[in-house]
Amino acid sequence: MSRPGPAASTGTSRVAPTDSTTLHGIVALIVEDDFLSADAMRCAVEHHGGVVLGPAPDAASARALLRARRPDLALLDVHLRGGTTAALARELWVMNVPVLVVTGYSAADLLPTELRGLPRVIKPFTGATLLRAIERALAARDRQGAAGARAAAL
Repeated sequence: MSRPGPAASTGTSRVAPTDSTTLHGIVALIVEDDFLSADAMRCAVEHHGGVVLGPAPDAASARALLRARRPDLALLDVHLRGGTTAALARELWVMNVPVLVVTGYSAADLLPTELRGLPRVIKPFTGATLLRAIERALAARDRQGAAGARAAAL
C-alpha cells in the first residue's frame, strides 16, 4: 500500500488564525490514544469548519465509527495501545479514504512498512501545519477522483 506523500514539519499544537471555513463539511476520522494530541487535532479540524469523527483511542473504536459514517479523510497515530494502525490504514485505503499519519517519528524507516509512503505530520505540530497537510491530502484525493472520472468517460 505504498502511497507517496511529503512529510510535514514540526511545531506546536496551537491553531493558526486562518479562514475558519477551509474544511467546511469535511468529515475527519481521528485515531489517537493520547488525549492532548487528539484534542489538538480535533480543535484544528473543528476550528476550520470540519466535522470530527472520534477521536478513537484504538482501531476497534475507529472501526465502530466507520460503520456509522464514512469520513472524507483519516488522521492516524502510528502506535496505539495494543498495536499499530497499519491494518486500519489498509482498510481506509481500500475505501478510498485518504490517510494522514500523525506521528512523533520523523524518520520514515521507523514507521511500519505499510505507513511509510503515506503523507505524515510530525508531532508536535501547529494547527496551520496540520491544516496544510489535510488540504494536500484532500487535493490529492480530488485529483485522483477527477483522473478516474476522465478515464471512465473515455
